[in-house]
Amino acid sequence: MSITSCCSDKTKSFFAGFLGVLGSFLIVGVLAWLLVRKADVGPVDSARAEFRRKALGEIRAAGLEAITSYKVEDVNKGWYRLPVARGMEIVAEEWKDAAAGRAKLLERYENSQKKISFE
Repeated sequence: MSITSCCSDKTKSFFAGFLGVLGSFLIVGVLAWLLVRKADVGPVDSARAEFRRKALGEIRAAGLEAITSYKVEDVNKGWYRLPVARGMEIVAEEWKDAAAGRAKLLERYENSQKKISFE
């Protein structure tokens, strides 16, 4: 009797499948163990969190300053920055008469599209 004839094909395929599933679980378990073992980095994360907190504060301060203050952006183009609240007041005032507001808006658009000639 030979070794190959001791088990049927059905038994061999079941055993191969069982070993495959067991091997998969073993691989996932080892990877999970490595992840848990490496997850404890301590002070590096707290330093990074502090850096991000500081950067977010700077970004928020710059954004707040940008929407609440006046500034000359480009004198040649006539671009000025004004607070959002004041801008909304101006738009509401201009658009009380819708036809006049639309005409003013189209006029500003056409002026912005003009090519500047230096001749």
